[in-house]
Amino acid sequence: MNTAKSPSPVKHVVLIGGGHAHVAVIRSYGLKRWPNTKLTVISKDVQTPYSGMLPGWIAGHYQFKDCHINLQPLCQWAGVRLIHDEVIDLKPETKQIACKKSPAIHYDATSLDTGSQSGISAVPGAEFSGIGVKPIDSFMDEWLSLCETLTSRQKQAKALGNKAPPFTIAIVGGGAAGVEVCLAMQHRLRSLSEAHSNDDNADSAQFILISSAESLLESHNQGVQRYFQRVCAQQGIDLKLNAKCIGIEGNKLQLENNLEIAANFVVWALPAQAQHWLSGSELSCDSRGFVSVNPFLQSHSHPEVFAAGDNASLSPEVAKSGVYAVRQGPILAEN
Repeated sequence: MNTAKSPSPVKHVVLIGGGHAHVAVIRSYGLKRWPNTKLTVISKDVQTPYSGMLPGWIAGHYQFKDCHINLQPLCQWAGVRLIHDEVIDLKPETKQIACKKSPAIHYDATSLDTGSQSGISAVPGAEFSGIGVKPIDSFMDEWLSLCETLTSRQKQAKALGNKAPPFTIAIVGGGAAGVEVCLAMQHRLRSLSEAHSNDDNADSAQFILISSAESLLESHNQGVQRYFQRVCAQQGIDLKLNAKCIGIEGNKLQLENNLEIAANFVVWALPAQAQHWLSGSELSCDSRGFVSVNPFLQSHSHPEVFAAGDNASLSPEVAKSGVYAVRQGPILAEN
């Protein structure tokens, strides 16, 4: 009589996105090689950025390689299959993941950590004017292009013995992201200006920081709010507080009370918004489209689906910040 046990079925775990929490999961898999499990990562970016270092990169303190993790060698070391593609749909009822270029992928369990995007859909015209801070890769490309443009303008003006024409950058959003990005951009452009201008004190751009709140950093304590309002004043940043942006047309931002602000370049640092395809995925989501999860980062509606980082909606709510995704990584790997 044959008493040999049949091998346990191999479970396919698919990580959607190469976010901070998923990096920890890949590392855990590489160290332990979970039994009877194969792991696949689907990510549209092979070089995955750490969002907390974005302001430092903008300011010129870090190089690209300093604030990115290359998923290719990490997955190769861990024995994980990496698919360089973008997910466009998730069907929990059939456990199928649809990608932009690859065939559909079946999973036994899956996790979402794709990051978010700036909530520009709330502002008419914003999708066609300016650039959101998120997704980070798109913002980085636009920022490098802007630095080249302004540097070229100053070089040409210097060659002619003139000053470069005025250039205005507007940042919409007075939270931590808006304030950090504004100060970092100004720092970098001033550094470039010193090297390419006839006037060492000339700025290549003027900055306007627009917030619908009555003060900057409204979720922080009053001491922090006062400090950064002083810093912005000292740096010559034009603060527009209690000024809700309700639209943009061409290079003009429309604010409430029929006010308009002209800007050559607009950065949207608005509250995070979920990836569009999540809303049609049949997963239980919150009002902003993020996946509702329990303390185990497990979907309330589909227990074989997990979410972390910006994709996860917890109760009580936590900020859409990279530090939480990093903390969630070991928890997600264990669960």
